[in-house]
Amino acid sequence: MLVKHDRQSDGVSYGKVTIRARADLKNTFIGAAQTVIAGDSALRCYYDKMRADGLDFSAAKKNVARKIAAISLAAMKTRKPYKDELVMMEDKKKENLTGKV
Repeated sequence: MLVKHDRQSDGVSYGKVTIRARADLKNTFIGAAQTVIAGDSALRCYYDKMRADGLDFSAAKKNVARKIAAISLAAMKTRKPYKDELVMMEDKKKENLTGKV
């Protein structure tokens, strides 16, 4: 989410500031996604599914990076280790709800 903020004083605009995510953290998750894509795991299957649905390489890689970030946050909050089977189960639940096969 990029949000632009105007700097104004007495009706005079002094430029716009764009708030961006932390580049180092974003690059870490994208690098992790690149490593996962090269391997053989449930997240690789998730990537293959995204590609089969018509997403290009870069968009599919960013979706995997978002998934890794969500998994990392959940693991930190619950203090439970990552399980590859849970990723596949989550995808199957979404398919059942949306009716996509």
